[in-house]
Amino acid sequence: MVGLLVPSKIYGILAAGRPPIYIGPRDGEIYEIIETGKCGACVSLGDGQGLAREIRAYASESQRRLDEGNRAREIFDRRFTKKLSLDALVSLIGADPS
Repeated sequence: MVGLLVPSKIYGILAAGRPPIYIGPRDGEIYEIIETGKCGACVSLGDGQGLAREIRAYASESQRRLDEGNRAREIFDRRFTKKLSLDALVSLIGADPS
């Protein structure tokens, strides 16, 4: 389902200003959001050591959590607010919002 669906939890995580840890393939929107936005960590499927490393890093690096969390919220505000989503949908279907 990569490329067709985006788990909606990512939007709440970004809105809360928390850096997500994504576990999954590199092709897909969540990976792109996190990697280009530098707002969290990405771990490949089956990489338990990598996941443990990221969890330990977040537990011990409060400045990293703060910085990536702030970037997460900035990305949400720039790309995923309700108004932006509604405007994109209206544009897509060609409706007149007035």
